[in-house]
Amino acid sequence: MEFKIEGLDGVLKKLGDLQKRAEELDGTHDILLAELLNPEFLSSCSRFNSLDDLLKSSGFEIKSMEDLKAIPDDAWNKFIRENTSYKSWEEMQQSASTAWARKKLGL
Repeated sequence: MEFKIEGLDGVLKKLGDLQKRAEELDGTHDILLAELLNPEFLSSCSRFNSLDDLLKSSGFEIKSMEDLKAIPDDAWNKFIRENTSYKSWEEMQQSASTAWARKKLGL
């Protein structure tokens, strides 16, 4: 009895490509906040179309990462909770990181 499998080469190539992209994601990466919270991500979870829009609407003066980090956690989490579909800034960042990784993997 003989079995013929067609298209296996294409599947193996796709798996190889996925493995290569996964290896590129291994380890720690420095990702710009604007890349992580890109317009596609922000528009899916808020009324904002850009990170700049989100920051300007917050009511806080944010011109640097240091300014963002200086905002009391309770106040920033309240803004995120009231203006996005997330309960906290940490949850939002985790979701954005997952979306970024999926995009890099081509999923």
